[in-house]
Amino acid sequence: MLVDTTRVWYFTDGDYNNPTRKWGFYEDEIEGFINATLQHKFKFEGYGHELNSQFQFTKVLEDVKYKLYQNGPEPEFPMIDTDRTHLHVPEYVYSLNTDYTKSLSFGRIEAGAQGRLRNMPITYTVNNNPSNTGLNYTFGD
Repeated sequence: MLVDTTRVWYFTDGDYNNPTRKWGFYEDEIEGFINATLQHKFKFEGYGHELNSQFQFTKVLEDVKYKLYQNGPEPEFPMIDTDRTHLHVPEYVYSLNTDYTKSLSFGRIEAGAQGRLRNMPITYTVNNNPSNTGLNYTFGD
């Protein structure tokens, strides 16, 4: 788990003893991954004649929560401590590899194939009080 936090003070009039606005965030992040591999080797009769296959599954997880807040002089910048965002990004990768080799008296034949499927559903949630928020999202609307 990773934790990050910051506090930003905004000054407008050169009076660095009294910030006009203070805001910050607290980030709680979880990252991880899982790998699983299945391999199979099939040997035919004859030297150097084989078929190798491998299947690999990978799951990557990123889960990030932000708590955003501001406190500045009221009423222009009221205390806000209700803004939350949550980013949930699981990633699933399925890989299949197959290699065929056969030794010949004058060399070797090699052939292979590879396929990969990747799925990454992303969920982004914003929770705030619309009448009292520091988050301004228009998304081009």
